[in-house]
Amino acid sequence: MPDAATIPPMISSGQHTKIPAGIYTISSTTPSDYPHVLGPCGLILSGLSDFSIDARGVTLVQEDCANNANMLMIERCSRFRVDGLTLQPNPTGLPAGADPASLLLLDLLDFEFSNLSVCGARQIGTGVTGEWLVRGRFDRVVLQSVNEGFDLAFIRQVRFRDCIGNGLNYSGSGAAEYGFINIEYDAVFASAYPALAQWLVSDDVVIDGCRAWNFSAGACVKAGSGYRIVNNDFSWNPSGCANWGQGQGAGVYLLSETAATAPSTADPVQNVAISGNCFVANGMASGSAVAGAGVIVDASAVGAAQIYGVRMGGNLYNGNPSKLIQQGNVTAIVSD
Repeated sequence: MPDAATIPPMISSGQHTKIPAGIYTISSTTPSDYPHVLGPCGLILSGLSDFSIDARGVTLVQEDCANNANMLMIERCSRFRVDGLTLQPNPTGLPAGADPASLLLLDLLDFEFSNLSVCGARQIGTGVTGEWLVRGRFDRVVLQSVNEGFDLAFIRQVRFRDCIGNGLNYSGSGAAEYGFINIEYDAVFASAYPALAQWLVSDDVVIDGCRAWNFSAGACVKAGSGYRIVNNDFSWNPSGCANWGQGQGAGVYLLSETAATAPSTADPVQNVAISGNCFVANGMASGSAVAGAGVIVDASAVGAAQIYGVRMGGNLYNGNPSKLIQQGNVTAIVSD
């Protein structure tokens, strides 16, 4: 199999690149420019603009010697498109709790990822991690057997359309411990690298036509404003998540987080429209888990920021312990 290190030299600004189809191995890693918060990377594309990549039929796989690393990092790039890439992470020998990303995105403007796939029984780590993303699209992205789908902060005018995910926890035998699409305020990264922190908010985000199951939530929003969560099927996302709130599962979870690493007070959740979604059998408690709901809006923690401007209409609910759970300092919910 060819070495994946041959791919970055093929790509340059102002050009369209068709990568020859095949399976490429990642056999070495490179330290990132942000060692206080990010681990090493298998491949890095940096500082490019006005380019496109046709990666249909291309699969990247990790060898054991390079698997405790983010597979592909794209940073400081603008006006580009990537189509058709498959990432196959390798969990062999990694400890529970290891959290490398298959795709790591940082400081991007005007971008599109389509027909991207992450597969290969990862059961640890994250499908896509990204920060400071502006005017971007994720179309038909499929994330399989991940403990967290999208882990994002500081995103503006970003669209998710027709994305699909199924979750799997660290042990490989239960639901993922995080959500499919997760958006928060990352105080650690912003503090460690203030030069990157051109803005510290998330806004104007659309999640449309996506489908996710076996996560702790289809979408978990902890920061930002101007969300439209529409026409999704977020079903069979059980409870048992100890990473936020009361440990409840949900189709959509809006949370005012109080942890110092991701404080919602810095960018409170507000003005969220939730409509036309299908919520089936979310938050089904087992053991000591707390029963969840189709939608949870939770600002119950001491010191939590107020959540307001939530509008819900035209959603289908079936088999959830509750349709809506509202907790704490929450105002202006218009519910269906």
